[in-house]
Amino acid sequence: MRLRELGAAFALVLATSGCGARAWQQAMSLDEPAGYHRFLREHGSSGYAEEARRRLEFSRLRAQPSYEGFLTFRARYPDDPLVAELSRFVEHARFHAARAAGSIEDYQDFVDQFPDSDLRERARGNANYLRSIGFATNPAGLAAFAQKFPHSDYAAAAQRSISLVETARHRVSRVGLLMEVAAPQAGEGLLRRDFSDRARRAWQAQGVDLVEVSSEADPLAARLPALLHIQHREDEVPASMQGGEMRPPGVLAKTRIALDLGDSPERVWLRDFALRARAYQRTLDSSVLYSPGARDFWRDFFVPVALWPNGRAVAPPLALYASPVAVDLEGSRAALLFADGSFEVHDVADAGEPVLLARYRRPRDLANFDGIQLHAGRVVVHGPGGVEVVSLGPDGAKRELQLGRETVGAVRGVEFLGDSIVAASSLGLLRIQADAEPRVWMKGSMSGVARQGTYLLFGDETRIFSARAEDLDASRVAGSLRIPRGLDAVEFRTEGTRLAVLGRRGVLWVDVQDPARLRLAARAELRDVGHVSDAADIGGRLLVLGERGLQILDEDGPRLVESLDVQARGRLSIWGRHAALVGDGQLQVVDLTPFLASIRAAQRPFQRADSAR
Repeated sequence: MRLRELGAAFALVLATSGCGARAWQQAMSLDEPAGYHRFLREHGSSGYAEEARRRLEFSRLRAQPSYEGFLTFRARYPDDPLVAELSRFVEHARFHAARAAGSIEDYQDFVDQFPDSDLRERARGNANYLRSIGFATNPAGLAAFAQKFPHSDYAAAAQRSISLVETARHRVSRVGLLMEVAAPQAGEGLLRRDFSDRARRAWQAQGVDLVEVSSEADPLAARLPALLHIQHREDEVPASMQGGEMRPPGVLAKTRIALDLGDSPERVWLRDFALRARAYQRTLDSSVLYSPGARDFWRDFFVPVALWPNGRAVAPPLALYASPVAVDLEGSRAALLFADGSFEVHDVADAGEPVLLARYRRPRDLANFDGIQLHAGRVVVHGPGGVEVVSLGPDGAKRELQLGRETVGAVRGVEFLGDSIVAASSLGLLRIQADAEPRVWMKGSMSGVARQGTYLLFGDETRIFSARAEDLDASRVAGSLRIPRGLDAVEFRTEGTRLAVLGRRGVLWVDVQDPARLRLAARAELRDVGHVSDAADIGGRLLVLGERGLQILDEDGPRLVESLDVQARGRLSIWGRHAALVGDGQLQVVDLTPFLASIRAAQRPFQRADSAR
């Protein structure tokens, strides 16, 4: 009896084992998560169960590569041959995450974790570029970089920059001035004189002579390297409907300025200005541009200066799904903020074809935001809705901190101090830490905050202060500077080498080399630069972005050095030798290398201590 029972049990084991082996072979042939999962459900006590669990985890990671999952798998099965196989699926995801993070540490981590990857040299080159801050202070180093790291994401841009520097060396010294003015006979001479005076002042400030020519066919025009063409006409227009309102008959004055360089197929500048006036404002002996309502025309009118085909330094604009309100550039990552707090991160190493690296869609509510900063693998957004921190990990974006307006007020600027955030808000200067209530260092509505070494720079509409953290803990400041009256300061901007204070009537630059002794460095008035939406300082040059495009000014005066015709005129951010511009639903990148190559900056660059700016 016992022998028969033992035989039956042995037969059952053989049958079960055979069934499990066949099921395992079937799962292996399918080699997909569903097959391994089904095997474990039906044969969980099989001798193949442990390998099935390992294969299930491997196949899931293969289908949806995750760097964090790869590290977990490798730690659990350090000597398994599947680790090497899995690394081939994960390395592309990890490299993409390193690009999204855009830090030297992330690229170095990739090199260490994937030493046999085909992407290793590309990562090494990217790390070298970031370590050199894009060769902003050493444009000559670009050639050596491009030769040593031809597979880097920055190599092609480096070659283009080298070519731009060479092009920019051939600057014009004489420009033809062609004016075509169709206006009341007695007013024509006055218009010609005013247009000519404005053009000569702008160009002669750069040592360029304007030579008047009679027409484009004038033999003299053919011998000149550039032609500045000013056209003006005034025509009667009938009554019309605009915006639901009837506009009476009147006179429409149009002025067009075009700049062409002889050997350049593309037009360097083209801008139109217009004024519609009532019919009675035009007389037989006067242009409507001298009527009482023409003040806005002359405020907006300007003559651009371009000494070489500088449009080649401006990348074509990238159209976006909505209009960004802020931008922060670090390395080749441009973080674009939208008003609802959502953002995108684009790699602009190839400025003509940006690559979307990350996208974060913030849950909808009534909050709105207008500032963004990249910091240590995180994105910090701020504005009237408060402040939020979103991490950019290898496996996507995740919100880490959210403080609303009711807690921190309307935030107008942020800086970083160790593991804490310093916010300039409508409640005052606040220190924000994840595990504590915000601390008010100084009460009062603040316009902005910046960092220079161990000092924080902050202020309101009337004064700028500087202080270390220990000073603020003791309710002290180290230095202060009164903002001149009449500027109507509304915002601080910390891009570049000096602190820029944006006002309703112009821009003020403050020298912060010695934070304890703040000093006024330069001031640009509204009448000289037009309406300004953003400003910066780079290498001893002042950058102004606004209705007149991107203007480069010399700090002496300041006077116009060069004008770049850009379409994105809202906000700018600078890193290394590039500027990222946003506005009107577009992103545009400008290569500043040709301008930096001609500047010898004597002072140490002003940079945020938390980043390689």
